[in-house]
Amino acid sequence: MAATAGRSPGKPGVRIAGVVGGRREVFHDVLAVAMRGGHRPLIDRLDAAVFDLVGAGGRLRHAQDVARVLREKSPLVLSAELGAEVGPPLRDEPGRSRIPSRRFDPPTFVFDFSGGKKHRYPDTGLDTFGPFDSEGFSPKTPRVVVVTPRSVQGTVESFLTSFRNGVPGGRVFNQGFTRKYRLTDCTIVLKPFDGDMRDSAAYRQACLEAVSSTDDIHLAIVVTSERQEDLTGNDSPYLVSKSIFMSQGIPVQEVQVESIQNGDRASVLNSMALACYAKLGGTPYVISAPPRAMAHELVIGIGSSHIRTSRMAEPERVVGITTVFSSDGSYILSHTSREAAYEDYPRELLRALEVCINDIKRSKTT
Repeated sequence: MAATAGRSPGKPGVRIAGVVGGRREVFHDVLAVAMRGGHRPLIDRLDAAVFDLVGAGGRLRHAQDVARVLREKSPLVLSAELGAEVGPPLRDEPGRSRIPSRRFDPPTFVFDFSGGKKHRYPDTGLDTFGPFDSEGFSPKTPRVVVVTPRSVQGTVESFLTSFRNGVPGGRVFNQGFTRKYRLTDCTIVLKPFDGDMRDSAAYRQACLEAVSSTDDIHLAIVVTSERQEDLTGNDSPYLVSKSIFMSQGIPVQEVQVESIQNGDRASVLNSMALACYAKLGGTPYVISAPPRAMAHELVIGIGSSHIRTSRMAEPERVVGITTVFSSDGSYILSHTSREAAYEDYPRELLRALEVCINDIKRSKTT
């Protein structure tokens, strides 16, 4: 889309040409031009208002409003011999509902293969016991490359020191990544570059140089910004960086500089460390599952997407297996299925399941 500020005689306005892309992106571009770059606070307020409407709380309020109207009109006549009555919301209180119900116990998290190290809270369990697979986890000294604009290098260096060593006196993450996840060490290689936060070409060059100049990279951390969120495709620094590293088999973790500068740094670090350990191939914890009659139970995640070449084109639906877990939550499938058109998906699903089951057979016999 190309949008330029234009004025008719005596009338301020925006002239738009070559509109391409989704309606949300077009709306954001129009605001950016109309407000001369000062549109982010307005977009943030609009996003908050939308979330209040379509988020969990808003949906619940809407459902309650609809239910109240239906209760007032009950009993409802659905057909000549069929009616329905809308009752009060289902609650876990004696005598409040005619529908039998019970509350499930919260899950218990397990932190060793024998099942002896357990805790109700995953983060406290990690601090106490370490991760589920700590004894056999590799690499024990991961090499992490961090790509960041030079303009925020000092802030990022301080953040990475806390990432490795922890936040002294912090409510969470006071042990740091190395001790919390029972690693021998963590080698951090900083790769600052000259360029703006929105400069995808500068990010691309920095990532290519990091890959070519650093041996045995186990994980890449890319420092981005909220100012990139409206960029897509080859214009998005994060997507460009992610494609370069992942094409080399290197997992990527993003962190926004605004999160780094957040006063609650410990919580940001805690969440990022958990994601980093999982992306390194580790299993932080699993869920205590009751014994089952079947030998193996698989939980398969399937994702789909509708792709349009333009706003007016017919969408093409593609489907693929994204994840496979065991019943206790441990990750099984390290590779995903090829994306396939919807009509070809049953065949691709069968192929992916055969690969997965054969992998499990091999792991149990070795």
